[in-house]
Amino acid sequence: MHQYENEKEKFFNSFLSEYEGTKCWQWLKSIYENKAIGIRTINQRYDSDPTLLKRDIKYVCDALNRLPVYDGKKLRLPVFSSHITKDPHGFDADTDCGKMFINALATVFGVSDVKNSEEIAELLYRSGIVIDEISNFVTLKGLLAYSKGKCDKVFEAAYGCNEILQMPLYNLSVLDRIESPYKKVFVLENPGVFLSVCDIIKKPVPLVCAYGQPRLSVLVLLDMLYKNGTDIYYSGDFDPEGIQIAQRLFKRYPDRFHFWRYDVEDYIKALSDKTLSESRLKMVDKIDIVQLNPLVDKMKTLKKAGYQELILDDIIKDLLSMN
Repeated sequence: MHQYENEKEKFFNSFLSEYEGTKCWQWLKSIYENKAIGIRTINQRYDSDPTLLKRDIKYVCDALNRLPVYDGKKLRLPVFSSHITKDPHGFDADTDCGKMFINALATVFGVSDVKNSEEIAELLYRSGIVIDEISNFVTLKGLLAYSKGKCDKVFEAAYGCNEILQMPLYNLSVLDRIESPYKKVFVLENPGVFLSVCDIIKKPVPLVCAYGQPRLSVLVLLDMLYKNGTDIYYSGDFDPEGIQIAQRLFKRYPDRFHFWRYDVEDYIKALSDKTLSESRLKMVDKIDIVQLNPLVDKMKTLKKAGYQELILDDIIKDLLSMN
């Protein structure tokens, strides 16, 4: 057992020496200290095939040291993977090496846990690596975009005609900035509410449809607006999932986020007959935003869901009075 531990320590320590002073060293140190995200799998792989593990660790180290974001660039995942591993699928999320790469990025960027494909896409995007650029789109209205100092003609035409845009991540990635002429943007959780607002309001109000949990394209758009000093207003369903979305956005944009039509009075107006199960209600136990406490407490008491569609008139009234 003592020999096993010595050999294992020597194995991981060799990477620290080889990559000292490089960007991947933080990740290697976390492995050596047995604190890295995914360390259990790394240890299991050491026991089963240390040679293959060594190869993959080197691939991940090379990748961390050559992330496109360091040069202000964006590369598609297969292209980046080919540069590092000579295999376009080398960092696919369903491979051992790909999983290790994602966990390494999470360690480097200080992300505690990556739960789903959307969060993987967001983490890769932060690194300058892009996946799913076409089907990952955002639906918006009343916004303007700029590239190389010029207003984007597609955004400009849609704004002038008061039309809805569906903008894929591919197009968002090449824009320099996105602005709201009102310095505000209103985020609606549900597409039915978004379209109903568009039916009635005949001016280009700044709107974004989240389609439930915001996908990467929505977050990229909101990030760009946030950087330009835009205030973000969110209105969603009164259920555990809707509250989770509200909390997620609040934490991402803390100094410019506003809960919109999202208090106890609005919840009572939006009440449905749908009873929330105990398992779903437990989801709100993780809500730690003080502003949401009254709503959470009322939801736990009534155990009913409320829906955005039932306060549509109030939402439209707010937007019509917007300055």
